[in-house]
Amino acid sequence: MSNHKINLAATWSEIRQKVPLSKSSAFLQKALIVKGKLCISLIVRPSDGLPGLLVLVPEKIFKPDWRKAEFYGVVFDSPQKVDNSYALPILLKDEKAEKIFESLVHDLISCVAQYEDESKIFKCLKEKISLWKRFFQKRTAKLDEDQTKGLFGEIYVLNQIAKTSGNDYALNSWKGPIPETYDFQLAKYRVEVKTWSNTSQPQIYISDINQIIYDTINPLYLSVIQISKDLNDGKNLGEIVDKTLSLFTNSQKDLFLSLLSDAGYLVAQRELYAEKYSIVKQDFYLVGKEFPRIEYNQISPCISSIKYCINLNGILEYLVESPL
Repeated sequence: MSNHKINLAATWSEIRQKVPLSKSSAFLQKALIVKGKLCISLIVRPSDGLPGLLVLVPEKIFKPDWRKAEFYGVVFDSPQKVDNSYALPILLKDEKAEKIFESLVHDLISCVAQYEDESKIFKCLKEKISLWKRFFQKRTAKLDEDQTKGLFGEIYVLNQIAKTSGNDYALNSWKGPIPETYDFQLAKYRVEVKTWSNTSQPQIYISDINQIIYDTINPLYLSVIQISKDLNDGKNLGEIVDKTLSLFTNSQKDLFLSLLSDAGYLVAQRELYAEKYSIVKQDFYLVGKEFPRIEYNQISPCISSIKYCINLNGILEYLVESPL
């Protein structure tokens, strides 16, 4: 199979034309790539018209740990025995997720194209599908611009911690994707990463009232990063991820990729993130007793959520050296 992009909608439309003739079939399909007895096809389920993807694997390499899992826009359906193989259907329930589903299709096809040995192909497929399941637990679309900048900033800080304290320490301290209240939980302090653009006012947004606290035992630092769009010398999210991956061992890469999928990014989606950014500057603020913030005792119990912004020009007295 060539590397050209597959037109999912056109292929599914072509398959649907056969539905009136084959309503008794579990799936109608069109093969995309075949290697030995292993095959990946686009499918339509005649019973309800749902489109999707089918992975056909030989019985001898199939592991009975594939479980049905239903997410916002995608269903990883139950395996079905077909002669001496197992069919693993992945169905698209929400057309809004089609662009992301296209990335999933090409990502799984890359496993079949990369290896000749069926066992290695299936291992690759299982690893990629596991990451995709983690991704679909939280979203069916790509990160928006603010989320992309936020992840860009967190990876920047992750690299700083790795440089001074080691890769394992950095990865284990990264809590943002899980998510927890603070982006990084280190041995003696916490770090919350905030980004802002040179096209906006110098301010940061606080969306969790528990995020800004004063704590003398486990102090909180704000790593405030100014990010600028930079078509010439900037890097896109995929390039930053690739550079970071190159620093890790295989086991560290696995953990990093898992955290990225929790954060809403998969390597297979890199083409969706073409915008390039540069770090203009990074400042650290130590949250002190009088640091401006909203606390629970200031809020009416009738208010269920709150979001506010802090003007950076008003917290200059809290500027400190980097604790990293």
